Amino acid sequence: MFLPQSLFMHTYVNPDSMCMLSTALMIYGLICGYEDDFSWRSCALLTYGVVLSALSYYNAYGYILGCIVLFGLYFLKTTDGCRTFAWKPFLKKGILISVVVLLCISWYFIRNYILYDGDFIGLATKENFIKSFGMARDTYQSRGISLLLRETDCFKIMLNSFIAAYGSALIQTGTVVYREFKLLFAVGILGVVLCRDKREKKPLSDRSWLRILFHIVMAFCMIMPLLLTVHYAYTIDFQAQGRYVMPGLLPFMYYVTRGWEKWWERFRVPFKGVQALCVLLAAGIVVALLIIVFVCALPIYLQTSVL
Repeated sequence: MFLPQSLFMHTYVNPDSMCMLSTALMIYGLICGYEDDFSWRSCALLTYGVVLSALSYYNAYGYILGCIVLFGLYFLKTTDGCRTFAWKPFLKKGILISVVVLLCISWYFIRNYILYDGDFIGLATKENFIKSFGMARDTYQSRGISLLLRETDCFKIMLNSFIAAYGSALIQTGTVVYREFKLLFAVGILGVVLCRDKREKKPLSDRSWLRILFHIVMAFCMIMPLLLTVHYAYTIDFQAQGRYVMPGLLPFMYYVTRGWEKWWERFRVPFKGVQALCVLLAAGIVVALLIIVFVCALPIYLQTSVL
């Protein structure tokens, strides 16, 4: 939550904030469902998340697909060595969730279908409006430029603006802030990849398979917004903004945190050592935020008479 770009994103009206809320609700609903056998409370959380996601941001639609897959696979059980599917609770809870979701979101797509000649999503209509005003799409693709070329700096811009970029994504922060967060990310992800748990070598049970599938879906939910952002930046405009990949923030930060935890477990860092490291990291983040607000952003806002 203290990622600078995430803090900034919630200070103005945009679909990104609603999208972040929806992803949190869907993940939380799934985890609660695994713990309480998908009680009505867990189903309600999952339903709220799916509804908000469907009405907020297309980049987060991967979570909806992931929720459907994980919800269905939860009811696949192994009994006496045989695979069985619990159809009754699956249909009872699944149909209720589906009905509530359709009642809450169908009006929006029906409205689009009626107003925009069958374009129920609205993307084609947006492109037609742009063409009607004579605005030509000047893109990497139209110029024949590859995103892999160094001079485009597309991925660097995307990563930096994922960490911190304000205004119209033109106000940058200090180099030390970007380096600190990149180091934080890199160490955490390396910890996940290189430090395996001994528990992972045990025979797989139903619960273990579900955990593995959960991680696969979370990886999909991180990769999908990234792929859509790259495609959008390459074919439609030059806006390789980090906020477009924010739907993958929660699982990404989970893996970063888990990676740091694995490093501590690997080297058996004493509890006091872990406390000291956490204090240092927290102090670094606070200093970074102060630099961002008072050294980088505030002078520019004052010069442009925004405040």
